[in-house]
Amino acid sequence: MASYRERKQNAKKRQIEDYLLIMPKLFNDYILFLDGKTEETKFTYLFDMKQLMEHLVLSEKIDKDISDFTLRDLTGITSDDINSWLDSLRVKDRVSGEMRPVTDSYRMRKLSAIRMFYSFLNEAGLSSVNPVLEIHRPKNNKKSPLTIRDSDIRKLIDGVKRNDLFLSATENKNGKKCNLIVPISYQGKIRRERQVSRNAAILSLILYCGLTVSEIASLQLDDVHLDTRTLDYERRNGTQGKISLPDEVVAELSEYIYGNEIPEDIKKHFTSFPSFDEAADFCRKNIIKPDITFLAAERFGNRNDSFLDDINTIAHFIRTSGRRAFSPHENEKSLFLSNSGSRISIRMIQQMILDMTRTYLPEIAEDRNFNASSLRTARSMDAGNIDVLINNFGMSRSYAIKQLRKSEKKNNI
Repeated sequence: MASYRERKQNAKKRQIEDYLLIMPKLFNDYILFLDGKTEETKFTYLFDMKQLMEHLVLSEKIDKDISDFTLRDLTGITSDDINSWLDSLRVKDRVSGEMRPVTDSYRMRKLSAIRMFYSFLNEAGLSSVNPVLEIHRPKNNKKSPLTIRDSDIRKLIDGVKRNDLFLSATENKNGKKCNLIVPISYQGKIRRERQVSRNAAILSLILYCGLTVSEIASLQLDDVHLDTRTLDYERRNGTQGKISLPDEVVAELSEYIYGNEIPEDIKKHFTSFPSFDEAADFCRKNIIKPDITFLAAERFGNRNDSFLDDINTIAHFIRTSGRRAFSPHENEKSLFLSNSGSRISIRMIQQMILDMTRTYLPEIAEDRNFNASSLRTARSMDAGNIDVLINNFGMSRSYAIKQLRKSEKKNNI
């Protein structure tokens, strides 16, 4: 069976093939020029060129379908055309939900993709122009990396495990969207209870081990070796890695993988109808319904308080049974699962990290550009561990030292 990374690469290959069908034939040679880059990079470069050409058609600069663009059309694109396209781009703000202009770093990434295409034309001897060179590239003023202390990590993970707060989207007096942190309702607590051990395990892998979101999403159950306290994982470039697991991560992974077992004394209460297996099966099917006791009374015709208490207890232990609580599909070997019992997606992990950090550690997540990647590097920056920055995050030694000094200076202010 293909790994998650292989499946993702194959999906990108299919998307590239679809794009090449609607783009000028010249781009078939361009893809060959990009040989050696990942499928994600190739797809992104194609997408950006396709987006630029579509902008030229919509703005009536070129009156033809993008598949009919000629070499003359492509070499006739000016720096003003590219700037006009960049100015038209909008992205959704993570906090307000409103569309806003793209950041300078986003523009620079787009420019890099367009510059690569014109580099291809130059090297192939098809053109000597490169309009990107005429565009002022904004200085990318990198902020000092986010830092987080061990006490903050514990505060975040303990908050997730308490499951007592909720991030509520609302509007302020000016009609703009904002988030409020409010006590979670009983219904919300029940619905989120089975996600608690999973979310805590994911956060521990990011904060204590420095794994990326994509590396976490691709983990298999067999990759975890709690007996030797190690974890196998697949890097973004497809190579295999192995890391040692600290005590904090071993504890969270153990709780998620094995979860809680239903106490034997509860099982002994079910001596007639319904049997324990019938009651447990009913609870699994209604695991996130807050009115489960009412449903059980209707289903089994038993309104005895002790019976309903047992139903509540069984439901609670099933919700806190870790990975089993998600009722994984028979052949599903992924470590982390979604509510549907299939592999959790990268987007779901990213959103969970944003929501949980904004809820239980809002002072860290207040920056508009906060994301899972910034949280990943946070603890290593605070720990001052240069080797971790070099080995886990691919920094050069000089750059790692520079970032640590910035971090220390920021914390001393």
